[in-house]
Amino acid sequence: MLMNVARWSLPLAAALLSLAPLCAGKESKKPEEKPKEQPIAWTQKMVPGPAVLLRIKREEGKILIYDGTLNRTQDSVNSYIDSSAFYLTFLCAARREEKVNGRPAVLDLVCIRRTYTNRDREEKLENGKTVKRPMQLTEDQISIGENYEKVGSLNCLKIDSQNCAAFMTQQLAQLKDGRSLRGSVLSEENDKIVFQTSTDLFNLKRDEIASMTYVPQPHVILDESPHYLFPPLPSQKKSPGETWRFRIPVVIPVQQGNPPRILPTMFQAVVDCRLCEVKQAGNSQTALIEYKVAGVFDSAGEEFAARFTQEFHDAMRIIHRMNGEGLLHLDVEKGRILEKSENFNFFLYGKNNAPQPEAEKPAKGEKQEKKERPTEQKADINSQYHMKLMLPGQRLRNNVVVPNYD
Repeated sequence: MLMNVARWSLPLAAALLSLAPLCAGKESKKPEEKPKEQPIAWTQKMVPGPAVLLRIKREEGKILIYDGTLNRTQDSVNSYIDSSAFYLTFLCAARREEKVNGRPAVLDLVCIRRTYTNRDREEKLENGKTVKRPMQLTEDQISIGENYEKVGSLNCLKIDSQNCAAFMTQQLAQLKDGRSLRGSVLSEENDKIVFQTSTDLFNLKRDEIASMTYVPQPHVILDESPHYLFPPLPSQKKSPGETWRFRIPVVIPVQQGNPPRILPTMFQAVVDCRLCEVKQAGNSQTALIEYKVAGVFDSAGEEFAARFTQEFHDAMRIIHRMNGEGLLHLDVEKGRILEKSENFNFFLYGKNNAPQPEAEKPAKGEKQEKKERPTEQKADINSQYHMKLMLPGQRLRNNVVVPNYD
């Protein structure tokens, strides 16, 4: 099948022209919903209490250390079970004030470093053989794709106080022949433009272009990256029982063709959140937030079909579906995540209808006919994640003592 899920293969296009926080203009007050949308089944108990402003507060140059675990399974032709434990160090390396939609916004440049303390992987191959893979205890920086900025040697995510990772934007050229190109305009003339994508340079006649708009550079959903995107916090105070919604641009990158190119499989992850309870202990308040995440991409769906040519639709179909839920404990006064648990499920589907030669040789003098032989690939991926703030004074495995955060 001429399709594979790429690993961090979204190169930075030449023109990622502007930057906007994920939250900007994306929070919904519950309006534009389809009439037939089913109510969300919240599972956590709701305890009445005061309205609070939910914010993440970071101090430049300070770190927070979390103890984390991840268990992930894939059910497909080649299946696996991953189990790992690690430390997470969140460092606010810098703070910037930038204009977003014409308004000033403060963005924290946050580097997340993961240090493995244990890793196990067991694979079940297509032939039925089970193999245990040795995994190194590496130390690396968390990535959600190309939406980051360098601070020295650190790859930093730009995150605002609503816990929303910022994204860059690209230009989207919709052509009259049905093609969609993402990138930037490098130069313009009266009758043509030069358009740069991540892989090619195009000389486009103006009468070939149906429209030109700006679109977000989505966050990459790959391996454990979705566990560092949720949940966003509301713009205003909320009381227990109140909800809020955001839409986050994401992509599960897929390569196709030779040479391989990234397909436009971007979609919106819809995040519904609810404040369940505000626990009071002395002068300290802890907010309990429940959230649900859902999103789907279908190359044949009404929303996405126009991104592809008829030739692509005749040959292929791609479906990506994600569903998840999580629970967050937030220290309201200190603006500090105390604990987070998440469960995600991803369904990946690809079908190739490209004609393939018959196995039998044709009779002498006859042409070999091609027949539609659909090739399908499916994968179900489940990911369970947990992180908990380590207390000052605790000792790490390397004997380093967790510092005072305040």
